[in-house]
Amino acid sequence: MRKIGEKTLIYGLNILVTAIIILPFYWTVVTSILPNSDIISYPPKLLPIHITLSNYFEIFGNEEYRRMIANSLLVASCTSLLVCAISSLAGYAFTLEFRGRELLFFTLMAPMMIPYQVLITPLFVEMRKLNLINTYLSLILVYSSNYSLPLGILIMKNMYSSIPNELREAAKVDGCSDVEIFYKVALPLSAYAIATVGIFTFIWSWNEFLMALIFMTKEEMYTLPIGVALSYQPPFSIYWGKINALVTISYVPVLLLFALSQKYFMKGIISGGIRG
Repeated sequence: MRKIGEKTLIYGLNILVTAIIILPFYWTVVTSILPNSDIISYPPKLLPIHITLSNYFEIFGNEEYRRMIANSLLVASCTSLLVCAISSLAGYAFTLEFRGRELLFFTLMAPMMIPYQVLITPLFVEMRKLNLINTYLSLILVYSSNYSLPLGILIMKNMYSSIPNELREAAKVDGCSDVEIFYKVALPLSAYAIATVGIFTFIWSWNEFLMALIFMTKEEMYTLPIGVALSYQPPFSIYWGKINALVTISYVPVLLLFALSQKYFMKGIISGGIRG
């Protein structure tokens, strides 16, 4: 009876925590398909009775919102590709012996210890001097260098460190250089870690709001998080259905990416995150 009671308590707590986590997402989706009269009704309806897709039709029929979605996809995708390419090379380089390796590695990891809000002003001044304000390149560079790239290098370095030295020695006996060992031995074994870095980077770039708001001052360059924030400030009233439809749309790419790459993501976390 004691074991049954403990299991019941554990399962009950798990169900409660799961419900607390899922409820906001569920309520967002339900609100996005309800007419305004049902949204503001009291008491609120947990199960939708009257369903409408007018909010989604309005969003996808609006050129400004379509442009925001496209801007977010472009910035997040390019940032992920750039971070994966650089971190895979840099992570392998830090497994090699060279003078000043530890100091250089610590210098690259240092930005992870600094709140990125502190860096906004110097980054804005630097981008303005380079004439990169209101360009996709400014966000791609900022998102890559501030947080995603140091984390990617850390994950890739730990992953490459887990490769048995026997494989490298065998490749050297066959006459392979360090570059050939990277392309022929290390890189094929790092698919899971690269997928993990790509997912982390995409989620960070897709959801980031503050830097996008500061570096993009033209409406045609706004990203989706800015569009969600601006939807809270209509002239006379707040359209909760459209706001929640935008938020639901913002869920979709991240959920699809994680669902399609879940196997690689979990193995990448294990291989690249435990060591070190």
